[in-house]
Amino acid sequence: MHTTVEFRRHSVMFGVCMLLPCLVAAAFNILPFFLPSLNYSVYTLLSNVIIQATFLQEIVNGMPLSASQVPKSVLFYSVAMVCNMLTLVLHILLVINEQQAAPFLLRPVLNGLGSVIAARMPFSLKSPIVALRAALGIATSLLYIVSAYMKLIILCFACICSVFMYVKAEEEPEGIDDQGGNPEEVYNKTYREYHTYLEIALFTEYKKSRRPVRTSSTSTNVTVHFDIHHVSINQNEQTMTVHGTVLMKWLDEFLGWDPQDFKGIEFISCPEWRVWRPKIRVANSASGVFSNYEVASYAHVLVKTLGKEQAMLSMYPLFSAKVGCNLDFSTFPEDAHSCTVSFFTKQSMNEVRLAVLNDMAPTVNLGWDAQSNKRIISDFEILNVSSELFYYRNGDITALEPSKNELSSACDGKDEYGEAAKISGPNKAAQTEKDKDDDLYLQHPHARIGSIR
Repeated sequence: MHTTVEFRRHSVMFGVCMLLPCLVAAAFNILPFFLPSLNYSVYTLLSNVIIQATFLQEIVNGMPLSASQVPKSVLFYSVAMVCNMLTLVLHILLVINEQQAAPFLLRPVLNGLGSVIAARMPFSLKSPIVALRAALGIATSLLYIVSAYMKLIILCFACICSVFMYVKAEEEPEGIDDQGGNPEEVYNKTYREYHTYLEIALFTEYKKSRRPVRTSSTSTNVTVHFDIHHVSINQNEQTMTVHGTVLMKWLDEFLGWDPQDFKGIEFISCPEWRVWRPKIRVANSASGVFSNYEVASYAHVLVKTLGKEQAMLSMYPLFSAKVGCNLDFSTFPEDAHSCTVSFFTKQSMNEVRLAVLNDMAPTVNLGWDAQSNKRIISDFEILNVSSELFYYRNGDITALEPSKNELSSACDGKDEYGEAAKISGPNKAAQTEKDKDDDLYLQHPHARIGSIR
């Protein structure tokens, strides 16, 4: 079963990440020019230059290493940062020019530039240095206003929308009213006693190593549904990590009871180690030796009786799968991607048949209550999540379901191929001329987590 996640880069978040460093840097850069006096520490100005360089590095680090082009906004912000670093250096020269009594090497140049600017201003200034400082401050302000104008509009619009879309959490529902009965009777010890009797009756002769069918030729049908809680994208490693739970439901023909015999009990819960369960693994894991632990083996199983002959079992184990992705940044920052998590059963299709529960797409719950519709994680927005069934045969994956004759043929050759054939298919070196066409099928639940942009 392939679960595919489709996602894209969120343009608003990208713009905000680019805008905030520029706004902070602007505050550090513009403020010194409008101070009433130039009695400003040279070391403070040098620290501002370092801050500018740090923000410039953050902007550059925000781009993926594999990006084939530099966005115009990033290029513009970078140029603005470099220009403002130069203005800070000029401001340092102005401070040195004012504070040093000894002849300063660049003093004639600074005084000349200040005199030219002062001559063109409509009002008189105290000195050429003040004129040069005012001109630099105005130029820096205009530079940041132009660069941040559109992004400020987007940021304000996002803030206004978030305020109007805020939904007040509903009040917690009231609990059940106390009827004033005897607490011992409300607790109902009789129910516990019958629950214990039921467990003894069900599991005394139950064998968890035996597949839950009375006829060995009958396959165990397992329906699967994925509930995704978090998606993490690593652009440098080109990997995607998905966390969530997987619902598995199947029939057990050795568990079943008449509720009338056990005080109306229809459901029980038991540890997973007490019953047979399907074994789900991640096929395209990037976790190496830890891939066996990506689907939790510990979980409780809910058993619902369907009569004396069978029961429906439901299991909700956690999973955390890390898979490799082929991320293409050629259209950065408008890039869109699709990454797939492939699950499979260790049993062959003659034993276990997988199916998507009610043909439902995987559920995405990245938040709770008011954030239940959350689809944005970091720089990316999840567009679509889908699940599809594929079948593994001799190293090939196909969407065509094998026929009964093909499955029976694979079953006939199972003993010869042994356990290794369950995962990798038949061993060609061990095949004879008679059974060259025998194949072993494994069902491949392919989970696609659509496009993340």
